[in-house]
Amino acid sequence: MEYSLLALLSGGLLGVWQFGIGLYRGRISRYTVVLISATAAGISYVLFMVLTQTLAFGVGEVTAGLLGGSFNVLGTLMLLRAFDCGKIGVASGVAATSTIVLIAYSIYLGEQLSAKTTAGLFGILLGLAMFYAAHLRDASPRREGQSPGTAIIWALGTALFWGLANIALDLGSRKSVNATLAVSEIPQLTIAVLLVLLGSSRVFEGVNRPSVGVLLGSGVALALSNSLFFFAAKMSDIGVVAVLASLSPIVTALMALVVFKEKLVSLEWAGLVVVVVGTCIVLY
Repeated sequence: MEYSLLALLSGGLLGVWQFGIGLYRGRISRYTVVLISATAAGISYVLFMVLTQTLAFGVGEVTAGLLGGSFNVLGTLMLLRAFDCGKIGVASGVAATSTIVLIAYSIYLGEQLSAKTTAGLFGILLGLAMFYAAHLRDASPRREGQSPGTAIIWALGTALFWGLANIALDLGSRKSVNATLAVSEIPQLTIAVLLVLLGSSRVFEGVNRPSVGVLLGSGVALALSNSLFFFAAKMSDIGVVAVLASLSPIVTALMALVVFKEKLVSLEWAGLVVVVVGTCIVLY
């Protein structure tokens, strides 16, 4: 199924983006991270529009893009705050629960799920729960005076705002995916630029050529992820697409395993197996 492949690729690229923006946590201002990443994403969307010759867009795409982009930037800033307070794996896992918002939206639209798809989706959600539950058992604060639950609270805020953002963007992307997504970067760039300009002279502290390259690459990964997600949503139930794309925390954690040597415990490996089984049920 073509939409399933697009959704899985979207989740993988989203995981790459999350790892990329979390790589420099505590070393670069989160507003600067959003500014660089959003700039790369915005340029990518414009290029996609040029390549696909879909430069025309209307009021609906602009409205949906501005609203969705505003929700997105709030969610992203909360996620970066969660990264500062705790582990990337924990925050990414909790943020993935934005899927619940989209499933509720899908049901509200009257979209029907088959018994097989429902069973597969349940398996994926169960696997994701197992995956980051292992992190919660030994989660420790990164800074003195912060409880392990602080990262969870910020990440739950991310889940809510990202869910609302995807609903708004879904409404606009039914006419033009890339135009809606391009407009969605305007609030992120505006807020990031204002916060950077109003910040202290230390806002760009820690920024160097390698970090800029990583953050720009992360922004391109985000643009590809969102484009694939909403193209897949146009082909199928957005709830199903959202669950398949919610595998991003696994990609993020596996990258952390390679880069930071963070080992997976038995419960995390079990969660991975359950997720794979659930995915296979949905696909086949």
